[in-house]
Amino acid sequence: MHKTREIYQLLEQYRIGNLHDDDIVDHTDEELWVREPYRDERLIVKTARPFNAEIPPKLQIEHFDTPNIGTI
Repeated sequence: MHKTREIYQLLEQYRIGNLHDDDIVDHTDEELWVREPYRDERLIVKTARPFNAEIPPKLQIEHFDTPNIGTI
């Protein structure tokens, strides 16, 4: 979907250089996710890796206001 000629052309203006072959590190998938933090089991998980989830609507209503944690 994103690996199209149009996308590469769009992103080209933001390129600042290329990695040298010696700097490229090949990781296994498991290595990338070994330090993932604990996730609340009430979350509605959309994807596990990378993690993407939604707060259940009931919790959104119960905790609608964000508390003020201090004066600015």
